[in-house]
Amino acid sequence: TVGLAAAAAAAALPRHPREDVSAETKRRNREQYLRAWREPRTLTIALVGFSFIMAEWSANTWVPIALTDSGFSEAAAASALSLLWVMVTVMRLIGGVVVDTIGRWYTILASALVTAAGIALFMAVDYVSLPYLALVLWGVGLAIGFPMSVSAMGDEPDMAPARINMIVTVVYIASMTVGPALGTVGQALGIYVAFSIPLVVLLVAAALSKATKPAV
Repeated sequence: TVGLAAAAAAAALPRHPREDVSAETKRRNREQYLRAWREPRTLTIALVGFSFIMAEWSANTWVPIALTDSGFSEAAAASALSLLWVMVTVMRLIGGVVVDTIGRWYTILASALVTAAGIALFMAVDYVSLPYLALVLWGVGLAIGFPMSVSAMGDEPDMAPARINMIVTVVYIASMTVGPALGTVGQALGIYVAFSIPLVVLLVAAALSKATKPAV
């Protein structure tokens, strides 16, 4: 049903004539893309965005496994992950108000710190058993960190396509590496210890978040 709905929606999109791209334009686009990978600010913002993607994939893949290993039923673990995504959805609905109120940089800084706090609380399940509160914090923090990182990449219209292309590439890298990385550490030291990887990366992102201030 979802596939049919998606196909119908795609068919309803307005059609635009294909434009031939000159060799000069292709060369310029390629140069901009390569330049984006050498820009310190762009690389820093990509790392910030990567931290939120890592936190997202860590939650999706390992939170239910960690909870069932701790004695939760499969239904309870699934409900806990659903709670995280409910909070992500709610926060994305009101995220525009937050950004308008405190600005993009402070939004990303707060998002990184709140997500890190949620992960730290989740890791402390053996000492402070508040996994649902942890996942609420995790979801609230996670919600708009990456979209705001993408927004920061678009500050300069001329370089925006190359920079956004670059951070999307980083997302694909994250999607392929996060699961195996956490799984390897989890197998060796325990799954809750493995969550220290996104926790540390998020704290680094918080320290570097000033790079997402609007480019002048």
